[in-house]
Amino acid sequence: MSKNQLGIIGMAVMGKNLALNFADKGYKLAVYNRSEEPLRKAIEEDSTGNLEGFSSLKDFVESLEKPRRVLLMIKSGDPVDEMCNELLKYLDKGDIIMDAGNSYYKDTIRRTKELLEKDINFLGVGVSGGEEGARRGPAIMPGGDQDAYAHVKELLEAVSAKNEDGGVCCKYAGTDGAGHYVKMVHNSIEYGDMQIIAETYLILREAFEIDNELMAKEFEYYKDGIQSGYLLDIAVNVLREKDEDGSYLLENIKDKAKHKGTGKWAALEAIDLGVETSELVAGLNARVVSSMFDERKEFNSLYPRGDYEKLDIAEWRDDIKKAMLLSKIIAYAQGFALLKEAAKEYNWDLNYKSIAEGFTAGCILQGRLLKVIMKAYEEDKELSNLLLSPVLEDIVKDCYPSLRKVVSKAIELEIPIPAFSSGLSYFDSLRTYPGSANMIQGLRDYFGAHTFERYDREGTFHHKWSK
Repeated sequence: MSKNQLGIIGMAVMGKNLALNFADKGYKLAVYNRSEEPLRKAIEEDSTGNLEGFSSLKDFVESLEKPRRVLLMIKSGDPVDEMCNELLKYLDKGDIIMDAGNSYYKDTIRRTKELLEKDINFLGVGVSGGEEGARRGPAIMPGGDQDAYAHVKELLEAVSAKNEDGGVCCKYAGTDGAGHYVKMVHNSIEYGDMQIIAETYLILREAFEIDNELMAKEFEYYKDGIQSGYLLDIAVNVLREKDEDGSYLLENIKDKAKHKGTGKWAALEAIDLGVETSELVAGLNARVVSSMFDERKEFNSLYPRGDYEKLDIAEWRDDIKKAMLLSKIIAYAQGFALLKEAAKEYNWDLNYKSIAEGFTAGCILQGRLLKVIMKAYEEDKELSNLLLSPVLEDIVKDCYPSLRKVVSKAIELEIPIPAFSSGLSYFDSLRTYPGSANMIQGLRDYFGAHTFERYDREGTFHHKWSK
């Protein structure tokens, strides 16, 4: 009897759907879960006969062909370490463990080193696309030893999403934690993009006399062209969805957003590496503020918004569309700037065009703008900031007056727009030369003798300030 080609541990929603995806592609799989019910459901849903369920970890491992390839789809953190320790009892030299959960990249770096000392290869594999992506084709971001990756490349590419050009959305990122790092940045850009959509919805709801159906039509207009993508597509559906009583479901959903670790990790990483990602952080902070539900009610009662005359949507349609597009570009610019700094910090040879292509299908970020970003990095693979690319220059110049106009009007109408306004401040800060940091350095040198540099001569200086 032939051995199983791959083993998957964890038969919750993502693990089960990924296993069924592999089975559909003709691969023979061993599947394992600590509790019996999820394992039983996975076997029942398999119509190919390619899944073999195991309740014994030892039997599960022994059913695999060598080098054994084990994919973990379990909760990140301690459970991954615990499972790796269990697997070590049965694995042999050269076997491969892949962690396909949302693990912290520094944990992946540590596990790679620890397991290599035991002659076991460890790959950190970012997976995006949710339940549907896992079942039909996710975007996959593998990281780890390239020779070890060669043993799983065919498997991962087979189940990954394929873009409209036939490109495979499974792109090797780099050594040790690079795959999970790329996934972390993907999620951070996702936070920013979702916040841009949410702020657009709020502007439409508060500034214009239109209902959800008309808002959905506006979003259909906004998603025309290079701005088209998965998130805008589903935003239209969310706006139109009706509840059981015929009302719009969206209006019955409490505006209290949750978040997981990746957005927070990316924000902390940006601080550590000195990278400005204010628009992405705005997406995280907006969720934090949304969770202050009772406090917001109190603020609303004490400091209510004023009443304003509604605007004419026809006069603002193009400006809102352009403001959204530039804000989206800025989110990517900040995300890729973080990747670029990480490549230097962790000695990763990141391919930014390849990363962008990996996002073009199967994941939450998929959309037409990524093709433009791919072209930008094809022309200059060491591009310091996406906003400096000649490929995007005309788009940026066309859009930024509209972003300023929309931000100004939203502030006037007391509509909170942290992502839009952070993106505009980021853009304005970059193009303001000279800026205001000379005052900061003057103050620092005055009270703490922290020194400063000068325009007119080389070196570092301290001044004896007049009292």
